[in-house]
Amino acid sequence: MAERVLQEKLKNKGIKVGSAGISPFEGMGATDYAIEVMAGKGFDLINHQTRSLDKEMIEAADLILAMEKFHMDAVLRIDPGATDKIRLLGSFIAGPETEILDPFGKPVEAYRECLGLIEKAVEGMVEKIKNQNSKVKM
Repeated sequence: MAERVLQEKLKNKGIKVGSAGISPFEGMGATDYAIEVMAGKGFDLINHQTRSLDKEMIEAADLILAMEKFHMDAVLRIDPGATDKIRLLGSFIAGPETEILDPFGKPVEAYRECLGLIEKAVEGMVEKIKNQNSKVKM
């Protein structure tokens, strides 16, 4: 969900947005609830396919946004040198420790809440970028 929101918000800005997970399951589609909630906001997740994060992706990224702290830990296990380019997406809502919990396996309301937090965080990130001459201070 965060990938699509970021792609939409940053389109035509020359910024490439990608998404990868820490689970080993490649090629899975989005959940029915994610598809439903995103469709309600005009986003299409029908063709979304999961992919697993690897060291090459981490090295190629300028910024890595994690939803939860354990995601950050997983990234750093793959590439301990990524410390300076990883942060929680929720940190753009509140403090640096703010997580956005994964709604997987929860009711549709959890997906709606998650999407709302993602949208708020992305808006905060875009404002921070604008206010810092296109540089996100880590």
